[in-house]
Parts: sequence; structure tokens; C-alpha cells
Amino acid sequence: MNKSSEAYFFVLLSRKLAGEASAEELQSLEQMAAQSPEWQCLYLEMLKGNVHAAQEQQAEMAFAAHEAKMRLQGKLDTSGSSGEAGITPVVPVSRKRNKMLWVAITAAAVLVFLIVNPFWKTQHQHSQKINEIITQRGSKSKIKLADGTVVVLNADSKLSYPESFVSDTREVELIGEAYFSVAHDSAHPFIIHTGRLNIKVLGTEFNVKNYPQDDVIETALIRGKVEVSMVSNPSEKFILKPSEKIVVSKKKEEVHVDNATETARALYIQPISYGRTDSVVAETAWMQGKLVFVNETFGAIAKELERRFNITVVFEDETVKTYRYTAEFTDETAGEILEAMKLSKKFNYHIKDKTISIKK
Repeated sequence: MNKSSEAYFFVLLSRKLAGEASAEELQSLEQMAAQSPEWQCLYLEMLKGNVHAAQEQQAEMAFAAHEAKMRLQGKLDTSGSSGEAGITPVVPVSRKRNKMLWVAITAAAVLVFLIVNPFWKTQHQHSQKINEIITQRGSKSKIKLADGTVVVLNADSKLSYPESFVSDTREVELIGEAYFSVAHDSAHPFIIHTGRLNIKVLGTEFNVKNYPQDDVIETALIRGKVEVSMVSNPSEKFILKPSEKIVVSKKKEEVHVDNATETARALYIQPISYGRTDSVVAETAWMQGKLVFVNETFGAIAKELERRFNITVVFEDETVKTYRYTAEFTDETAGEILEAMKLSKKFNYHIKDKTISIKK
């Protein structure tokens, strides 16, 4: 669909939603929507009122730029005369123009959302019902997907997945942490979207950790092979081997690799970590109800304690957050874990209700 048709589609859609479209215009709108899956999707979503408020500012900018371009090209008639294909565009009376402009901005919002969210777009193009599994702090969940893939979802996490896989790829979205045992299907790669990373597999077992509060995203491979790419640079692929993990820093700052500091490095691959007995993989210990920390900062450990025990940890002294620990816990309470940590590096804490305040 060319730019001229695009502008015409928006005008027709605006007039329909404003209740001002003629029978001829409605017929043209239906025909245009039927010619393109993308416009059909937009048309249906607008009729259902599925508008995302977060896109409003982007939409206003997009529509303003579009309107200015139309004026410069002489395609937008502000005098009230007929415009493209005999349609009177957004305008003649001030009140009417404001109403139709808002409708057009709303349409632009949905279009912007489609462009910047290809996964969402794919879902709706295939008319798939999307399921969501959300775990609260202190809980876990196990899900079996339509293809036989098994996902164990850690606390405070969300998995979005289609009711069935009908396209060439099997795609899901993850926020938080999950362990995947992917059913092998070489003809239909399994892809996990994490916002910053895309993880592509055929059949394998691995752990993905993608909590919004954390400074890094991790993918640890247990068995098989996975291909990882950054959303910002999809052409660069990273292949993980068993017992390797890829760590992506959300901030270009110091990251620690085997006690050595590397500055301004956004991505690195390293071996997975083992607990003190070398029998427990730290990255997947949560599936066994264990907490295993290998040279972890107190700040990172605090986040794990919050998810595990549904508590809030507050640091009254920022230097305490930098303390590093290697430890393994199973059935201990949050208080017992803190008491054990105090034996290594001294600090004080106070517990009130579900909040733990920590200081030197």
C-alpha cells in the first residue's frame, strides 16, 4: 500500500469512527482493509477500542508529521473542498476537526504499536489467542505449551505464549526467569523475546533470567545449542555451547567476570556457575528450591531474597550492597540467611513486617 493510499485509509477510518462516513466511504474502507493483513488488523483493533495509552505521545508526533507532509504536498485540503478521491479530509469546522484529529491520532497510536511490537503484530495477524502465566513473589509455576515444550516459571515472572503455534516459528515473550525444555522441531524454531535479547533454539534445555529490576539479562545453556542475538543488532549471532551462559549488561558500565573487572562491555560469554559442592548449577538451583550465590553482590542477593520470600529489602548504606558472597541455602528463612551472611562480612539489619532495613 503506497503513501497516498495510507493517507486515504486514515481519513476513511477517522470518518467512520467519528460517525460521519458515507455508505460509499464505508464500502471503500472495508475494501482497503480486506486488501492488507496489516490494515485489517489495525481496522479491527480500532473497532474494538484496543488503544495503548503509552503510545499516545508517539502517535501525536506521527500524525502531526503526517499532516504537515500532506499539507506541503497539497494533498490536505483545509478549505473544506473535496480532497483525495472526493473525500473531505479532517477539517472544516474547528470542533469537527478536533474530533477527527483525535480519532486519527488514536489510529496512529495503534499503527505505531504495530510497528514497534512485531511479536504482538504476528500474534494478531494469525488471530491467535495469547495466554499469560504470571507468578507472584514466593511462587513458581510449570506450564506445558501446545508443542510439548515445558516451561518452569520462577517467582515474580510472566510468560506470554499463543494457545497454539501455527506459523513457521514458535514465539513467546518472557519477563522474569524461566527454565525451558523445548520440544525438538527443526522446521519450527522456538524463539524467546526478552526485550533486549532474542533467543532461538530447535530443541534444548536452558535458563533465561530477565527481571526488569536486574542490571543484566542471562541465558544459561544446560543441553543442546541456542543462538542469541541482540534486538539492537540482530545480524550478530552468538552461539552458546552446553555449560555456557551469555550475560548482557543493561548499562555500559563495569561488569565482573571471574573476579576481574571489565569496563564498558555490554555482552560476554562465560561458564555457568556451580555451588560449593560442584553438584548444583547456580543458574538453575531455584528449580530445586535452593539459593546458590557465587561471588554475588549483596545487592543482587537482596533481589533474590525479595522474590523468594515476598519481602522488601532496603539498604541504608550503599556500600553494603557491594559486599560479595559465595553461599548455598535450601530451607533457611530470610533471617537465617542474613545471619549466615553476617559471619562473612559484618552488617546490621532490622526487620519490620515484610521490610528488612540493612546498614553497616
